[in-house]
Amino acid sequence: LYLAEFGDSRDKKKVMEMRPWSYEKQLVLMREFEGELVPKEISLRWSPFWIQIYNLPLKSMTSGTGYAIGGKIGEVLEVDVPEKGVQWGKFLRVRVNIDTTRKLVRGKKVCIEGNNGRWVFFKYERLPNFCYRCGMLDHGEKECCESTLREENGEKGNAQYGPWLRGEPGRQAN
Repeated sequence: LYLAEFGDSRDKKKVMEMRPWSYEKQLVLMREFEGELVPKEISLRWSPFWIQIYNLPLKSMTSGTGYAIGGKIGEVLEVDVPEKGVQWGKFLRVRVNIDTTRKLVRGKKVCIEGNNGRWVFFKYERLPNFCYRCGMLDHGEKECCESTLREENGEKGNAQYGPWLRGEPGRQAN
């Protein structure tokens, strides 16, 4: 647990807005200072990520869709949609504050305008090291308890997670 002090509030704002940060490919969790808390009461588990949502119909690449789907992953902070209202491209970008103590979400089945469910899948921008076996951000595959248990039971399974969850950082729509 570290306390960082900034000489300029603009620098602090920029550092907080540019999250997530990583050090040696490990996620660094940050939060605003709350002076009334005792250090052991400070919970560091949330981090914002830009998530790219793929396999959406073009007419559904809207702010409303971004908030609806992003809200199933965590707290939606922003949807990257231009002023015209529709994002034309391969994916819709949503900034979501996710719980880093839970597994990464690879995708969701969503119903769009009463149609049958459609599988949408996610890619995370600036994703640090994570476990390809269980999808947790706090360890790698070599340190995974789930992997060890499967091996002890003689199970061999393909990793449900992998480098395909990493998305190239996108640009803000204007």
